Amino acid sequence: MVHQDKIGISNFFWAFPGEAAVQQESALTKLQKQAQQNKEQQSSLQQKLQTSMAGREDSADRLAKLSDVTKHEKELHNIQNQLDQYAENDPDKIKSMEEAAGIAKDAANRWQDNIEALHDWCKRQFDGMGEQLDGFFKENGYNENMETFS
Repeated sequence: MVHQDKIGISNFFWAFPGEAAVQQESALTKLQKQAQQNKEQQSSLQQKLQTSMAGREDSADRLAKLSDVTKHEKELHNIQNQLDQYAENDPDKIKSMEEAAGIAKDAANRWQDNIEALHDWCKRQFDGMGEQLDGFFKENGYNENMETFS
């Protein structure tokens, strides 16, 4: 491991012969401690697993309760499906959709007014090019007979 230090305008490099060995030994001891801790944790988890499995032997009572749980989960799933079918008729959802439709209608009317204002401005600004402007606006989907949404 080489060290560097700047003193004034000079750079000095040096190395201690035993420093790399000391670093490797410290890393080795750290990894050995970690491995030991992992082994201890594994053995404690194995013991916890054994104690938790002690009360879970397959008995008739436990099997009956498990079948009840699966039956109730299926029933819950069926009820959830029925609820999803009725969600389309939810009054809150219908009200929010009507509000969103109103906002969209207002926005469409505002843009229609903006397009008409732009068309009128262009006709006033570029006098004598009315036919070309009308052709341009028709190419892009504007029709002078368009009505606002009510």
